Amino acid sequence: MSRSIHSNLSKRLLEKRGYRDWAEIAKKRRIKRAVREHKISALQPDVPPVTAAAIPICVRNTHPRLYFAASREDMVQILELLPPGSLNCLAKVVLRAGTRYVNSHATEGIPDPYLYRKSVELMPGVWLPVIRGTYCLESNSVELFGYVTAPDAHLSSEHTLELRFQMLRTLVHEVAHHNDRTQRVARGRWRMDDEAKSERYANLLT
Repeated sequence: MSRSIHSNLSKRLLEKRGYRDWAEIAKKRRIKRAVREHKISALQPDVPPVTAAAIPICVRNTHPRLYFAASREDMVQILELLPPGSLNCLAKVVLRAGTRYVNSHATEGIPDPYLYRKSVELMPGVWLPVIRGTYCLESNSVELFGYVTAPDAHLSSEHTLELRFQMLRTLVHEVAHHNDRTQRVARGRWRMDDEAKSERYANLLT
């Protein structure tokens, strides 16, 4: 209740001062910030491409039922196949559960019986989060969310390969978002501000 009261009060005060659409103002500020980033990066000398082995890959969360299908070696091999420069300015790759993020952003899915994270049961005893990863704009980092496996889940070699493929595909997709933000300058006016367009761009690369 207090949050609603404060929100309404702030809105009335802003309207008195002549501000009507703060969402649009925030969007313009993000665009201006992106333009400034373009100008700064344009002034910087060319730097050698960052190698995949130089990107830190760390595990943030552990749980007996949390399963990261792709190993660090798998990720490094995939990242090495990307065009030179794709990893420049990428701070790190973080492996985590992402329960709070998924549950607050996903609009569908059923909580798994162990992490209570919104998921889909891909196969008996194996749950994949509805959102499998994200790119953090503020920290220039990629986060991958692990899968949940029941103690009696039987993973055949084909299942293991499928889960590994899904996680690596998510990794490349999120790195594409990073590439979109830091390197692509065409149509920069909407870069990383129009979610639908940025998703389409990342999908084209994956």
